[in-house]
Amino acid sequence: MYIQLVRVNFHVMDERTGLHNFDRDAGRAFIHAVLNECNRRLANNIQMHLPVGNNTPVLDPMYRLALSPDPNDPDDDGIYFHEDPELFYYIHGRNSNRTSREVVNKYSVNGDSVINVFLQPHHPDSVGRPDYRAVGTGIMLGSAIKVTQIFSRNPPPLSCVGLLNHEIGHVLGLSHTWRGNDGCDDTPTHSNCWSYTNTPPCDSAVSNNMMDYNEWQWALTPCQIGRVHRGIASEGTRARRMVQPQWCTYDPSASVSIADTVVWSAERDLRGDLVIEDGGYLELQCRLSLPAGARIRVAPLGVLVLHDNKLHNACGDDWYGIEVMSTRKSSGRVVVVGSPEVNDVVHAMMIPSQ
Repeated sequence: MYIQLVRVNFHVMDERTGLHNFDRDAGRAFIHAVLNECNRRLANNIQMHLPVGNNTPVLDPMYRLALSPDPNDPDDDGIYFHEDPELFYYIHGRNSNRTSREVVNKYSVNGDSVINVFLQPHHPDSVGRPDYRAVGTGIMLGSAIKVTQIFSRNPPPLSCVGLLNHEIGHVLGLSHTWRGNDGCDDTPTHSNCWSYTNTPPCDSAVSNNMMDYNEWQWALTPCQIGRVHRGIASEGTRARRMVQPQWCTYDPSASVSIADTVVWSAERDLRGDLVIEDGGYLELQCRLSLPAGARIRVAPLGVLVLHDNKLHNACGDDWYGIEVMSTRKSSGRVVVVGSPEVNDVVHAMMIPSQ
């Protein structure tokens, strides 16, 4: 597995640049600081708080956020500033516009392949009301995210990091863990305490999971990580569209070697060759993509077993197919159990076992 790069860009909304939100220099500095800290947290996953006393493994989520300029504009840096008196603000509660997609529909850039993040200040009229809570919050709207804060007060980047990772988690297919079944056995339900207090249950049962509402929003479980990568590897999903397709470029240094008995049942996209070494046994039960220029090599004492799986190039190119190696004494084996679909090949050699 390699680190997947999730494409993001940012839109700084204001009535007039620098009035209720960052000016251009401060905005760019803030966004880069937020991205750096988001990725630092992803690279340094932490132990779950729940259940109390758990030994849930702590794994690298194996994805990071990548600022993604518009490739059609050489001067684009992926950070945009918009002056729009009608759409610059965010309101939650009464007269809420939090679920409105107007600003998304008007300003999104490459929204079919990039998560567009809109930094919208609370409306200045709302901030002045005693019954309005001008807190940091946000919402996921398909492949776009709206984040609000009193940006004119120059909040520290840390104030948005957990929130941004949380909302991007939603884009990648993760749900809240405290509301009920999120599809993972290692994310127990709980009372959604923000932090520790002296009153039960918040005196002990406090989550630090990224997908809950708490002061950390940091930890991810193995199941949650698996759900993210299953979405990325599944053709036609939103999560897959939002990542850089690194599987399109052949990298021989990223080749995968199988030297023992392995079963692949989850879809995957390789960046290099697949080699079944002498003594290696690989059973393919899933879709597998290989980049242009790559091939599957089965060594003289290796075995490849194909089920009803799909072998192809996910980028519309050709790959070099299956190469079965042999010596005078032995030959690699390709065992066809089902009806595999082999597409996009320049040369395909498939020898069923006798």
